[in-house]
Amino acid sequence: MATRYSPADSLKRMVNVSVNNYPSLKGIWLWTPVIFRDTLYVCGPEKMLMIDLKKGTVGTNSKVNAALAPLWARRLMNAQVVPTEEGFYYACSDGVRLIARDGRLLLYHKTPHPVIFVNVNDHAVIAHCLREVVSIDRISLQVHVLKTNDDLATTMGAYLSYKDGICRDELTFMAEFTTDTTGALVRRDIDLNGFNKKEDAYFLYANKEFYVYYDMEKRDVLYFVNKQNLNVPFKKIDIRKYNFKPTTAQREKEEDNPGLKLTYYNDAFYLVSWKQGQLQVFTF
Repeated sequence: MATRYSPADSLKRMVNVSVNNYPSLKGIWLWTPVIFRDTLYVCGPEKMLMIDLKKGTVGTNSKVNAALAPLWARRLMNAQVVPTEEGFYYACSDGVRLIARDGRLLLYHKTPHPVIFVNVNDHAVIAHCLREVVSIDRISLQVHVLKTNDDLATTMGAYLSYKDGICRDELTFMAEFTTDTTGALVRRDIDLNGFNKKEDAYFLYANKEFYVYYDMEKRDVLYFVNKQNLNVPFKKIDIRKYNFKPTTAQREKEEDNPGLKLTYYNDAFYLVSWKQGQLQVFTF
């Protein structure tokens, strides 16, 4: 689907669930939320959770959880799931795995370094390891490797929701990894040194044209900025009334993984909030 460049001016709440009604939510890790077929997928302690955006219910897949149990026990999992037509992709400390909905292992690609993050575009699985980025063609399974240096995977870095591949914020620059028509990996760096950080910007989303971010402390406005002019937002969405701002204690507990993330699916944006045991999903 083509990216919609004119999102709505306000949020619409779709889901509001809490650990009081769904104890399985306790301890979920809001790494980079993914929505697929009207369902939000997140990982909790040793399980995958599925939040139905139409019914507002929380479920799971016991067969997938059973298949992943030995990996959790061996501490190979990193609490990130990417749902696709063929199953669920997981980043593990020893490689990339694809688990079918019935729990079967469909793919295991071993990597020399732990996989920090994995994403899937229309053609390939792209995995970021400690010193390299790997792409795996979803049909031919052909593998491409692009070596990286030590400028990535710093303690301050963060991954953005990015449908074309992997995008990582390293504070002074953005590193974007996509695949070309041959399946080979392409890296593009965007300099952030000229970005006037009036806010403590936390970047949430990237596409070919723009980024979306908010102020890490205030969390009162979503800013949309074109990559050619980062200092002048072309759109703002006021989100103050939803009280996303964390307390000092909550902020310290979050460290560098805030409980407010953005994702995109089927021509719509979704804002996901995890705060004080309450999970909310908004669309705009």
